[in-house]
Formats: sequence, structure tokens, C-alpha cells
Amino acid sequence: MDNDAISDEVRAYVSSRLVAQGIDEAVVRAPAASDPIAAINNTLFSAMANLRLRNSIRSLDGSGIARVDANADAPVFTPQFEQWREHALEDAKQRSSNEWGFDDGFYEENVGVYKDQIKDRLAGETFTDTPEYDDFGLFLRVCQEAGLEPLVVLSPVSGAYYDWVGIDEQTRRSCYDHIIEICQAYGASVADFSNKEYEQYFLNDQVHFGWTGWIDVEEAIYSFAKEGSNA
Repeated sequence: MDNDAISDEVRAYVSSRLVAQGIDEAVVRAPAASDPIAAINNTLFSAMANLRLRNSIRSLDGSGIARVDANADAPVFTPQFEQWREHALEDAKQRSSNEWGFDDGFYEENVGVYKDQIKDRLAGETFTDTPEYDDFGLFLRVCQEAGLEPLVVLSPVSGAYYDWVGIDEQTRRSCYDHIIEICQAYGASVADFSNKEYEQYFLNDQVHFGWTGWIDVEEAIYSFAKEGSNA
């Protein structure tokens, strides 16, 4: 909100959405410092935020982060994605024995005993009536205006699970496509994993990356960062 690279239009949208989410309007208005009261609030809120950050950093200091000599030769790191993927599969087979490939603990507590109750529970849901698509587009616009180059990681949902609860593949595909269209509108790179809906062990529940999923995400991020550093 205090960044001159960000347009007034974007800042106004952010302000309205934050207020709509219940954030105190005085906090939202403070960074703009458009009047004396806002300027005073900005000073106070910034001081409090800095104090919280300093306390957090103090609690983390020395808690396991290795200090690296900036003058020393950095070791060459070569990621072993295929080897890690094999280990991930071995771990998945130990932790998942249910038909949907979920973590067994999660499945037993949240799905198995309710399976018949949740069948077709979300039938008719389209996920189109939500301001979150606009919020996502705004995030990409902020990146664009600030000169940032994001990599959007498009996660799948569990095809088997969402088939069961009544959201068909076509509906899910329209959601993925909408996200991709927003990314294209702002020139954002996309690591698209939406074709992994039915891949065993890619997720460990309905929506979160699991064993092999995280390996693929890490590889995508590594490649994106490496290409950027070579540009």
C-alpha cells in the first residue's frame, strides 16, 4: 500500500477487499498516509509490526539455520529428483492403503466413516460465484506492476474423491482453465498439474500435494528458478 509502483486502482481494490474481510479500516488506510491521522496510525502500526518481526527473528536465531561463509566456495548442488520420487513412493505405500491413495490417518478420521454420507453432497456446485478469481488476478497484477515474475503452481484436486461427492470432471476442468486464463492475461508462468487428478499418491488428501506431488512441485520450482538465474 506504500509502494509507488502499485497503481491507485489496485490499492483501492485491496483496501475494499480487506475492509470486506473485517480488517479495521484505520489499519487499511494507514500506509497511504493520506491525512495526518492516517500518517500517525501508519507510524504506530509500522512500529508494532517491526517489534513483532524482531521478536520472531530473535526466537529463530540459532535454531538450526546454518551460517555460510560468504567467501567460501559454494558446493555444487545437484537435485536427485528421480531418487527422491522413488523414496516418496516407498513412503506412500507404507502410509496409504485405502482406495483413494490418501494418507491412512486422514482417510480413517475424515473420509472412511463418512463415505456414504458425503456421496453427491456437492452435486451442482460450480465454484464460479466467488470473488477469489478476481483476488487472484489482482495478485498477478501486483506482481506485474512491482516487476515480479511469479510461478503459479496449479494443484489438482482428487478426481476420485470429487467424483464421489458430485463435482464432475468437466466442472473441475473449467476451474483449472479459468485459472490458466487469468495467468495468461498477466503473462505469469504456470506449473500445471491439473492432469494429475487420478495419479495415485500425487495428493495425500482431497486437495493437498502428497508424496510424489511435492517432488514434482519442487522440480518445477527448481527449474523455474534455475532458468531465471541463467537469463
